[in-house]
Amino acid sequence: MSSAQGRAYGYEQVAERLHQVFGVRPAASTLRAAVATSRTSTTSRRPSITTGMPAPMPKGSARRVLFDADEIEEWLDQHPWRRRDQVLHEAAERLRRGEDESAVVEGLRRVGVSWSEVAQLIRRTEGRHVPKSSVHKRYRSRD
Repeated sequence: MSSAQGRAYGYEQVAERLHQVFGVRPAASTLRAAVATSRTSTTSRRPSITTGMPAPMPKGSARRVLFDADEIEEWLDQHPWRRRDQVLHEAAERLRRGEDESAVVEGLRRVGVSWSEVAQLIRRTEGRHVPKSSVHKRYRSRD
């Protein structure tokens, strides 16, 4: 199962792995665009699902675009969305412990969590209905 044995993924397998890991199946055109633009970073607050995606293997004589499966798996293990998930989980724990909500929100916004996600987290964690607009209005000065 190592690269030495020639394990490779095509676009469909990369999309399937993203779906398995993150519950999002990008279109093949999204993956092709990422390869064409060599997206390794993002200027938006929320990283794209393709942020940091490894480059395909050299084509050689094959006409199909293939990716080294081990590189894809390593990328998935270190994907920016995993860090976001970890940050959201830690923020939920902090809110459950009664830590200052404004400090938690500030930390979430610093790493690019959207106002919708912040409101959703507060609703889930504290069991109170908080519209996105209320969260934005209350904490936007810290943004």
